[in-house]
Amino acid sequence: MKIDPYDDRILLNHIGLLVESDQSNELYKLGHLLIGLDPDKWIGWYCAGCYYLVVKKFMKAIDMLRKALIKNPNFGHAYLALGHVFSEEKEYDQAMNSYLSAQRVMPGSALPDLYVSVSYRALGNYEDAHSFIKQAYEREPCNPMVLHEYGTNLIKLEDYENAAKFLNRALNSLMQNVRRNSQSEGKRLKAPCQKEPVF
Repeated sequence: MKIDPYDDRILLNHIGLLVESDQSNELYKLGHLLIGLDPDKWIGWYCAGCYYLVVKKFMKAIDMLRKALIKNPNFGHAYLALGHVFSEEKEYDQAMNSYLSAQRVMPGSALPDLYVSVSYRALGNYEDAHSFIKQAYEREPCNPMVLHEYGTNLIKLEDYENAAKFLNRALNSLMQNVRRNSQSEGKRLKAPCQKEPVF
């Protein structure tokens, strides 16, 4: 089977990894390549927006991400990235609007609710943060990021006993993923995880 190196799913993963590993030069090159290949396609503009997010040129990031959204208004990752830009600028209302837009086009994903929760927590509104992290947990009860955020917010709510449980579950879930990935030789296996009742 041949793999198309310009397949959107592969590129999204590649761009995400470049962002997470702070590879701004690679993002810059890839963004230019993709826009040069097809300036009418959203993914090149998304990559450019991610580059500007990484190098902290936030106005340029907003411009590029909005271009990506004009070309594909149902692209949830661009809304998430736009929310991250606004969060970096401490514009939490705009960040939450972007995350809620992502929620509309990413049904079933915990990420929009997770990031709304993070924004509310940054504003010191731990009750609203809690309601959004609960929604994220309902969608993805084994996601280590969701479990970590849940525990972190519970600390702010001074529920230390349950916070410790969620933080331990986050660590265990992360370690399970690492072990499973190292044993599967690249095969993706479903996590043997169960949702625990929310108190």
